[in-house]
Amino acid sequence: MLFEFAATLIAGVALAGIALGVIKMSRGRLPKWIVPAAGGIGILCTTIYAEYVWAENTVPADAIVVERAYSQSPFKPWSYAWPVTSGVLYAKDISIADTDNVYSGLIIAASRWKESSGVLVRVNCNQSTIARALTDGTFEPEEQLAEGETILQAFCQA
Repeated sequence: MLFEFAATLIAGVALAGIALGVIKMSRGRLPKWIVPAAGGIGILCTTIYAEYVWAENTVPADAIVVERAYSQSPFKPWSYAWPVTSGVLYAKDISIADTDNVYSGLIIAASRWKESSGVLVRVNCNQSTIARALTDGTFEPEEQLAEGETILQAFCQA
């Protein structure tokens, strides 16, 4: 978050500096309000860019994205044309648990402004079931997954 803040400030100052240079090159023919306007445009564009790329920067390269949550807001009118990713569910560290086509791995939920949380799960690809790990090392009773469920596809095609 500190890097995003620094990048936003640098973009604003850089665009304001470019606008100031353009004013100097035009020998003062352009209005001076262009400098703060350019700085504001730089800050706004950098903030919008950060809203769209945070998910790709958060999810590790070896992870499989299971699902994305998108959001739209009247305070971000561009999000109606291009929805912003507000959350990502991804699977990581998938490994075969036993010979019966049962896999285990982490399912991690990440949000833009919240701490990520994860849970260890066991997925049975033959029976299309999932079980969450408990704190004592055992697993909850298995729950049935629908055919074509994205979690099932992520684990069984790994």
